[in-house]
Amino acid sequence: MRLRLVALLLLLLVLPALGQQKSRSLVPNSPKGFDQQYKSLFKAYEKGDEKELLERFRTFAVPERWFVDEFGPEEGPKLSRQYLYRFRDFEADTVQ
Repeated sequence: MRLRLVALLLLLLVLPALGQQKSRSLVPNSPKGFDQQYKSLFKAYEKGDEKELLERFRTFAVPERWFVDEFGPEEGPKLSRQYLYRFRDFEADTVQ
């Protein structure tokens, strides 16, 4: 389980800005940017604000369109579903 979490965190380090909406400022694609994004999530967790925590988690998610753009219409949706399944584990593991 830890290896899966580490792999997902590394993926999120490489692609942190992809889950950002255009209305939000982009997170720098760097360890410092990831740290900034993760600290924001952790602060919501510490406050016990479940709504804000879920919103912060969504900033980490890679959107489905990225998978389709990168891997095509046949493989993209399948990979997106696999990612979403693992992303939910990331959310659960992080909260625990």
